[in-house]
Amino acid sequence: MAYMYAFIDESGDHNFNLVTSDNQYSVFVLGGVFIRHADYAEIDKEFKAFKKDFFGGEDFIIHTDELGHPTNPKSDPRNGIMRVPQKRAEFYGWANDFVERSNISCVFSVILKTPFYHKYKYRADPYRLSFENILNRVLYYSSSNTIGIYPECRNPELDRQLEAEYGKFCVQGTAFHSAKDVQKRIKKFECKNKKENISGLQIADLVVNPVGRHFLGYKPKPVGNEIIYEAVRKKLAGSEKLSISVLP
Repeated sequence: MAYMYAFIDESGDHNFNLVTSDNQYSVFVLGGVFIRHADYAEIDKEFKAFKKDFFGGEDFIIHTDELGHPTNPKSDPRNGIMRVPQKRAEFYGWANDFVERSNISCVFSVILKTPFYHKYKYRADPYRLSFENILNRVLYYSSSNTIGIYPECRNPELDRQLEAEYGKFCVQGTAFHSAKDVQKRIKKFECKNKKENISGLQIADLVVNPVGRHFLGYKPKPVGNEIIYEAVRKKLAGSEKLSISVLP
């Protein structure tokens, strides 16, 4: 029985308030990236080497929002290199290639917030709503492997809520997996801070936004300006229909 890591990150506002939400990006995507323990060291080594070469240090933390807003005073100043078209194209050329050839697998839960809200008038945290979808797919596609699940931290209260939600599944099971299976298969569940500079979480950060843009029907950006959906689609754990839950 092998051991796998599942890194979880989100894209989009985690609320259903259509007034305060970003109406230009009215979607919430929760993504899970699986990496086998046997493969992680090699993936981590290349990821860090690229950051050192391109951004000037392994300590640089790749964050999609900061890459897209390099002049934001809250961003790491080293994101400024993304303002140069040739360097931006170099980054995304590498990132698309890296995603496609790395031994990773992905699953996603997508909530199209406006139609979902109008259909169900549901105002709960879309992260928690999506989490069971991700957990079911993590358990299904990891076969009989044992798993360590590492969601990225949001804030202490939301992290406590997520840990309680996970605890509920350990006691009650999910819609498709028994409590015994959840307890047996998942050996570690721990929210991790972005500042810990974990390569797996940064990879998860890179792949969720292309999924959100795709399901909103956005046109692709000019070549060299984004990670393309097709690169992510090739890394789905199974078929598109089964690897991606889309609500409503």
